[in-house]
Amino acid sequence: MSYEEVLEKALRLVKPSKAEEKKLRRIIERALNIAREESESVSGIVDISLEGSVAKNTWIRNRAEADIFIHFSPEVSRDELEKKIIDLGTRIVKRLGGKPMLMYAEHPYVEGVIDSVTIDIVACYKTEPPNWISATDRTPYHTRYVLKKLKPGQEDEVRLLKGFMIACGVYGAEIKVRGFSGYLTELLVISYGGFLEVLKKAAEWRPPVILDLEGYYRSREELIEFEEQYAFLILIRP
Repeated sequence: MSYEEVLEKALRLVKPSKAEEKKLRRIIERALNIAREESESVSGIVDISLEGSVAKNTWIRNRAEADIFIHFSPEVSRDELEKKIIDLGTRIVKRLGGKPMLMYAEHPYVEGVIDSVTIDIVACYKTEPPNWISATDRTPYHTRYVLKKLKPGQEDEVRLLKGFMIACGVYGAEIKVRGFSGYLTELLVISYGGFLEVLKKAAEWRPPVILDLEGYYRSREELIEFEEQYAFLILIRP
């Protein structure tokens, strides 16, 4: 069997079916409509957007997750933002027919599972780079960057890489895995061109590996000065 045939079979395992995609789009559309309706009575909200792998069309089969971001004005305090996103997220998930679960990252967010689709209601501040107030403020810019840089067809290359990493047990930035985030897999494909190209380059990696897609640093030495010397992979956020 040729490697092209292997990749074709692998892609069928990780690429969502038309039915799964249709169901996800229906749930997302409803979730966004409810989020807009519920947000009308909440002061300080300036925008609502869909983020994450679904927004970038890089999500994989049986892992349907939608990140709905509620953008707050920088004038809203952190405490007020957290209280409002818990209340708002709870109401949105309940209206969708799910059970709200309070989750924690840098600040709390609300998660619910609706018809096997995970919906996260996340707060961020509407800011311009580099004036970040919280870590989630960067996410909408991550989405825009990937949408701008991914070439047609590379979405499936990302899916293959995610599937490969899941099989290897290294996919996921959460503490229990400490592996590759979805955003990082997308940047690897953008940087190297495709799934096989990432594997070939990874076979040649010698630490520290540096990914500086936009060339922010003039030299490797300049960058390493500011990074921990034991770091294996250093990514400069584009």
